[in-house]
Amino acid sequence: MDGHWQVWDATRLALRPTLVRVAIDRDAADIAFTTVTAGRAELRSLEVRAVSAGALPVDDHDRPDRLG
Repeated sequence: MDGHWQVWDATRLALRPTLVRVAIDRDAADIAFTTVTAGRAELRSLEVRAVSAGALPVDDHDRPDRLG
């Protein structure tokens, strides 16, 4: 939108201003963290932890938000 990616979380479980950009490029084909060209790959587990050094920002979900 207007030349920028907009942050969207339909679950509203994540505060958008606290999200961390993992990769930047044109699409998933450019930034994939793994590629399987033959056979099968299965992600069996994934764990992400984050700690806040202070209070988290407010996210009102009524306005668009962008990753800086």
